[in-house]
This record gives sequence, C-alpha cells and structure tokens, in this order.
Amino acid sequence: TAVAQAFVPSEPSMRAVHANRKGSASPLGMAPKFDPAAQKWYPTTEEESAAAGYSPIRSLLRHGPKAFFVRVTQPDMYDQAVLKFMATEKKAVDRWTAMGNMDRFNENAQDWIFERMEAERKGYE
Repeated sequence: TAVAQAFVPSEPSMRAVHANRKGSASPLGMAPKFDPAAQKWYPTTEEESAAAGYSPIRSLLRHGPKAFFVRVTQPDMYDQAVLKFMATEKKAVDRWTAMGNMDRFNENAQDWIFERMEAERKGYE
C-alpha cells in the first residue's frame, strides 16, 4: 500500500540492481528446476537463489504482518513457492517479482487471485 511504501528506506543501489535483473530469467530453460526424487524446486542460476531476493523486513513493510510471518515461520515452503512461481509463469519473471507475488498472496489470497484474473483479462503483465 502507499502508506507502507512511504516508510520504506530509499535504496537506489538496490533499485538499480533490481532494474538490471528485470527480465533476466530466460525463456530458454533457465528457470528453477524440479527434482522429482526430492520433490523440491532448485534454482539454476545465482539470480534465482534466495540470496538474490529481498529481506523478510521488506516483506513486512511492503505486504504486512501475515506475509512476514509466513516467510519467517515457513522459510522452505516460502522459497519453494517462489521458485515454483518463477518456473511456471508464462512470461519469465525475476526473483523479486515472484517474491512480491508470494507476499501478496500470503497477505490476501482472494485479492491476489482477483487481481491476477483482471490483469490477464485486460492483457496486463
């Protein structure tokens, strides 16, 4: 929300890094891979790893306490959801975009689903 965004410290260097990563995922198979034996998703590049994402505090500031607590109390489930989102999206997305979607989903799943359906219906990304 706009109020939450107002209290996020300005980090121009991180914004530049995020802007440079945008679209870095390649549709040529450079997406997280699923290991059927382990039943887990694994990153295939450094840009897909958890270290390339943003902190749980940013989840709290941007999406609220529910998203933060899911991320802190269930980190493996959260990371698997992010990697699966990155791998299964029609258009390649970077880790920050996938994390934002998972945080939004965890904060309010019904609104996230509605917004996604409206975006698809109207042809937005």
